[in-house]
Amino acid sequence: MEILEVPEIPPIPKNNQDIPGFNNVAHNEKLKETAKLVKPGSKALEVGTAWGRSTWSLLDDLPSPFEIHVVDPFTHLEGGKMRHYEGCMKKHSDNMCQRYALKIFVEQGQRACWDWGVPQHPRFNSEQIIVHAMLSQKFREIEDNEWGLVYLDGDHSYPNVSAELGKWADCPIICGDDYHPVHKGVVKAIDEFLAKHPDREFWYDTPESGSGFFRILK
Repeated sequence: MEILEVPEIPPIPKNNQDIPGFNNVAHNEKLKETAKLVKPGSKALEVGTAWGRSTWSLLDDLPSPFEIHVVDPFTHLEGGKMRHYEGCMKKHSDNMCQRYALKIFVEQGQRACWDWGVPQHPRFNSEQIIVHAMLSQKFREIEDNEWGLVYLDGDHSYPNVSAELGKWADCPIICGDDYHPVHKGVVKAIDEFLAKHPDREFWYDTPESGSGFFRILK
């Protein structure tokens, strides 16, 4: 597949669906709904941003003032650029924002794509957004913050998700992606966490929705 033509004048993203991403509309609506539960003045942690769709959703609905810390090495999509491009364009070739963003991704890399899209959010310059270009494992070793919300959508392996849940167990709102039978490691890690914390309120989207969204409230 060749790179599709894009307009000479860059389009302006209007909503999270104008930003490339793997999570569907249902997932992002639940993320936005969950963001509204965060207390004003809190810090939110996003582990795994890809091209920035979930970051955009958090920017939509976190109560002001807030601070978002985004953790992503910005390298894990580099090995399959055209595969990712073709997968997105099969579904969204009519979306000029996604076309433009993914052309940047193919030609300049994942971080350049994120840097093009997310900073165009209307709230980007009015709130604090801090990017940590590193793996979750490394970030867990160096950070010691009190989070109002943690969103997990990085390495979906059982050991990594277990470690993330253990590290941020005291967070009042833990949410994320891929609580779905296809991702057995994620399901196992979350189920074990809930068994250790039976007082937590747990909700997840139905497998049929294709959302994979889950939420754990303390």
